[in-house]
Amino acid sequence: MLQVRGRPEAGLAAVEIAEDFAEDRERAAESLEVLAMFLRDLIARIGGSGPEHLLVPDQAAVLDELASKVSAAQAFEGLDALRTATLALEGNGAPRLQLEAAALHLGGLVA
Repeated sequence: MLQVRGRPEAGLAAVEIAEDFAEDRERAAESLEVLAMFLRDLIARIGGSGPEHLLVPDQAAVLDELASKVSAAQAFEGLDALRTATLALEGNGAPRLQLEAAALHLGGLVA
């Protein structure tokens, strides 16, 4: 069974995310961009920024909950995983594989 940091449900969720959003290269790239925006906002909340500094201010409550469980270093690692997936996608990497790899990494953030 696929597991992320000892959590089998995180591995299964990663595969489902990749299947849902990897229909085509453009949609996969958009998905990675949205995830990067979310992590950028998470890092801002971890650093103490107010909702007025968020790209998606209506997610402040969700971000605050995650900020209590995730360190800035972990969030930056997540951004690096997204950047790696984006670069691979731009270099003709398979959309599903890139999204799956990113989702697996992100799924382990709050383990």
